[in-house]
Amino acid sequence: MQADKNFLDKELRGWISDGLSASTLLTKEEWMKPIDALCSIYPQLPKQQIHRDLHYGNLLFEGATLTGVLDFDLGKQDARLFDIAYILVGQLLGQKDLTSVENEWLIFVSQFLNGYESITVLERDEKEALLLMMQCIELLFVAFWQQQKNQKATEETIEIFKFLQNTKK
Repeated sequence: MQADKNFLDKELRGWISDGLSASTLLTKEEWMKPIDALCSIYPQLPKQQIHRDLHYGNLLFEGATLTGVLDFDLGKQDARLFDIAYILVGQLLGQKDLTSVENEWLIFVSQFLNGYESITVLERDEKEALLLMMQCIELLFVAFWQQQKNQKATEETIEIFKFLQNTKK
């Protein structure tokens, strides 16, 4: 059986769009623009096995050295950029004032990408899609938190989404 290599594309155009359509917290133009833009280049993005829940709670460290990764229950074959975008945007969670941490976050993004590319170079399409992927991950969480009826998490996620929309590449 062939693995579905367009999983995120189908999610974005499926349950995520359905959930966002039912909401009044974002306009259709706000959420459709990044979805359409990412889905237009999504087929060109390199696919591989991804973790899909890559955050510090699922990483094991010995000092500053990464020694293991846990919790692969969401793993699947999809755009490798997803995990990169997920961990980068995850750094914004819990920040009370996103504009005050923007410069530090952009430095972190740059350093993370430099480290990643010291091993595996990102393709041009991936570099161009990174910010869109982060925005779409946040839209995924907006739809998810709305389904969970968690208004606080929904609002925090929308703040991050809007911050990303205003972030320069």
